[in-house]
Amino acid sequence: MARAKQPRRLGFGRTRQERSGRWSAGYNHAGTMHRPGATFPTKSAAVAWLEGERRLIDLDNWTPPADRAAKAAKAATTVGQFAEDWHRDKPMSRRTKDSYRYLIDTRLIGTTLADRPITDVTVADVREWFGQLDASTPTARARAYEMVSSMFSAAVAEGLLPVTPCKVPNATKVRRARSVVHIESPEVDVLAGKMPEDLAAAVLLAAWCGLRFGEVVALDRADVATDGSTVNVSKGMTRRGGVTEIAAPKSETSTRVVAVPPHVREALTSHLVDHTGPGDGAPLFTDADGQRITEGKFRPHWHRARAAAGRETLRFHDLRHHAGMVAAYAGATIAESMARLGHSSPKMALHYAEQAADRDALLAERIAALATGRYHSPDLDHDPRRHLLAGVDSCPGPQRRLS
Repeated sequence: MARAKQPRRLGFGRTRQERSGRWSAGYNHAGTMHRPGATFPTKSAAVAWLEGERRLIDLDNWTPPADRAAKAAKAATTVGQFAEDWHRDKPMSRRTKDSYRYLIDTRLIGTTLADRPITDVTVADVREWFGQLDASTPTARARAYEMVSSMFSAAVAEGLLPVTPCKVPNATKVRRARSVVHIESPEVDVLAGKMPEDLAAAVLLAAWCGLRFGEVVALDRADVATDGSTVNVSKGMTRRGGVTEIAAPKSETSTRVVAVPPHVREALTSHLVDHTGPGDGAPLFTDADGQRITEGKFRPHWHRARAAAGRETLRFHDLRHHAGMVAAYAGATIAESMARLGHSSPKMALHYAEQAADRDALLAERIAALATGRYHSPDLDHDPRRHLLAGVDSCPGPQRRLS
């Protein structure tokens, strides 16, 4: 085998014939030696590569050859391959990672879009893929589009695409089959009273502090201030693959410290004394065996309580809507409402604000009715907004204490 020749210096860079007979090349720029990552069959090919690199430098269009090679390799990557790498490397909660894994497997892999090189994807390609998704599962369809859109945004950030091809109008909007149910403030006390004593505080935390069910049952003693003034929401209960676990909340905005209204604090501190274990990690709500209560164990108690209160179809999550409404009526801004309830989107906060505006207008009419002795007028009693006024005596006001 021939001996490798000594490097030959040129006007820019240098070449060298390797023992294999092929030629290598390299040059120093910005204090670093740069090489092509492969050898050349002839010296002239190695010199041509060096000349091309020098032109890039002269034109101020140079980037390290290793970076260009990596970008070229990614450019040849299909959407499906990019999705796998993105899913593996992107920081996200376990819940989101599991959800995206399912969507990649069921809504992306096996489609024409998945097999296309990511740099060749057009708006029409994404529109065609979205149109082929099962419209009978609108939520999964919207979530799949949301995931693919996030994935292409990552490709734009990496310089693989100038703009995202995800331009389908209203692709993430899902028409809800069930409208938001409003609960009257006095009903909160009724529902809490119908629950077992050791679970009554769960109703109050959802209805007045806006906690989700998973957030309520994930609370430990250490999450509640000793005087009941605040609740620290930093985790939630989820169920994946038949396994119940306590994990980080669904989004960064879900992590929050919620101020507890004064009228709820006594019930909360009493719960700590009477129904919570002594350690900081003691679950706030437990089942008959002393274990952290799960949705399956909680549900029968909730169903009996709502039936006894005459609200058989009420969901536990509807209590959270009550918290949003009273916050809006108390004057919370959109940002304050989002922070208190842990919303990542202003959509629901805007809904609460609009409902509170309706309530305020009807309150003005009721005040006028009181002043003129028409409090029980048919116009007010049959006003479609009347449900907003139910329980007004228990809502915060300048001259009243929450009850």
